[in-house]
Amino acid sequence: MRACLILLTLVATSLTTRAARCDWVDVRRAGQFRIYAEFDLDRYDSLVETIEEQRSDIAATLGLTPNENPIVVCLFSGYASYGRYVAEHAPTGARRRAVFVQKDDTGYVYVYRQPGFETDLRHELTHAILHSMLPFLPLWLDEGLAEYFEVPQQKRASGNPHQTKMKWAAKLGWKPNLVRLESRDDFSKFTAANYREAWAWVHFLLHSSDENNDLLRRYLATIQDEQLPGPFSSHLGTDPGKRQRLLLDHLKQWR
Repeated sequence: MRACLILLTLVATSLTTRAARCDWVDVRRAGQFRIYAEFDLDRYDSLVETIEEQRSDIAATLGLTPNENPIVVCLFSGYASYGRYVAEHAPTGARRRAVFVQKDDTGYVYVYRQPGFETDLRHELTHAILHSMLPFLPLWLDEGLAEYFEVPQQKRASGNPHQTKMKWAAKLGWKPNLVRLESRDDFSKFTAANYREAWAWVHFLLHSSDENNDLLRRYLATIQDEQLPGPFSSHLGTDPGKRQRLLLDHLKQWR
């Protein structure tokens, strides 16, 4: 087993000291991020910049106040080393392409290199950044935001792969239900359809109107203040049919 498993032992020694005892090819620090890679990051010019920009993008978009809680990003050269590492410390993520783990005040992101792994990195970074700023987050909103922020900034409003699928679903009779989605609080039972619907609600809240954008920001601000805001559906009015129609109209009309 790799010596770098010491990264997950949260003891008094610093992250820098622990990293020195590992055989990483490239080790860097960018603000609150500690980045450890099994490959040369110079070959990926924008990767470190992407990691730094993700935090500022999320904070600005959602109106959240960042902090400096450490986030450790481990980039593996392939599935073999990733699988061994994650199987030991986050067994439920061993079959996934990437995983986020929160332990005390430190977030850990594990991703292995493969075509398009930057998308996986942005997705898990979103989880880590959100959980560094928020004491809790409903599963549907946590995953919806990660799906939204996993694509490059220029594709978030228009260009996410979910957009075409959900537009057609809206035209073909799909029935969204936010209350039902909120009840999906078991990650192991969160389906691909749940991910798409979570993305759709997040996109609707961020882009349909200033009023809905402000509503999402206030909801998240309440959580950041360590207060309980209740289910998000209760903030969208008492008519579930109206909520459904507004979301479907948004998806059909958005370009």
